[in-house]
Amino acid sequence: PSGLNPANAKDTVADFDYPDAEILDVAKAISKLTGRNFIYNPQDIKGRISVVSETPITVGDAWNAFLTALNMRGFAIVPSGKYLRIERVASAKEKQTPIYSDKKPPNNDEFITRVIPLRYIDATEFEQTFRLWMPREARMQAYAQTNTLIITDTAVHINRMMELIGLLDIAGYQESLVVLPIKNAAAKDIA
Repeated sequence: PSGLNPANAKDTVADFDYPDAEILDVAKAISKLTGRNFIYNPQDIKGRISVVSETPITVGDAWNAFLTALNMRGFAIVPSGKYLRIERVASAKEKQTPIYSDKKPPNNDEFITRVIPLRYIDATEFEQTFRLWMPREARMQAYAQTNTLIITDTAVHINRMMELIGLLDIAGYQESLVVLPIKNAAAKDIA
């Protein structure tokens, strides 16, 4: 399936209020709501998160809130067969994150890999110039043979980078020299 959004994403949840709760307690609650199963190392997944919702929300919104709360504590969800692993972000980027190229990626804190072909700007140059824009735990790699970027990060961060690429990857970004003959004025005056 595309993305990690639950199949019942549009169903309504009357109560998804977890102020200052253990991560694993919220994971158990979201597992019951979504039917998703998690694998985790209880010694590694420690800490508290807060998801506060005083009004009914959809299961999809609860899922996205869970992903964001995990991300804020330095954790990510990585698919592993029929299960989802809860991992530290630092090790999640080494795992098999979902890959997006043509299909529409999510717009949440899901950890994904996005393959981005560039048309006009050089992928290696872009990588070197904008590497500092990436969070420390993200990865950006240029593949020069096809002038492509490969980025692993949260979908939200990658989508923001896509906006930047959309503004820069346009025809005519490079300077070119054009000689224009002047007909009705002196070149010295125009210069």
